[in-house]
Amino acid sequence: MRADVCDPKDNAALLRFFAALRKLGASPPEKAWGPGVHVYHVKISGQPLTLIRNNWSVDIDGPDTVVERVLLEFENTSSASLAARRHDADCGPHSLPAAAFP
Repeated sequence: MRADVCDPKDNAALLRFFAALRKLGASPPEKAWGPGVHVYHVKISGQPLTLIRNNWSVDIDGPDTVVERVLLEFENTSSASLAARRHDADCGPHSLPAAAFP
């Protein structure tokens, strides 16, 4: 299953997205890429999830159950609850910071 997550320039949405991935225990990202596209591979509960970022969107692709869990967690992650934790973007590879998406 593939799903659109957010605009790559929407920093608030990216923070929520990375917080959702952290809460679900995503593994550190492994980077791959293609022309104009950044691709990252992570695992959630041992199952693969691909994060795809280009100039238009940030998408995820993986097993239906994993994609649905990420989308649900993303939807339930409040921007307000992240305001006090914006420093999380600098917490190392396990934090999946917004900086991981150049």
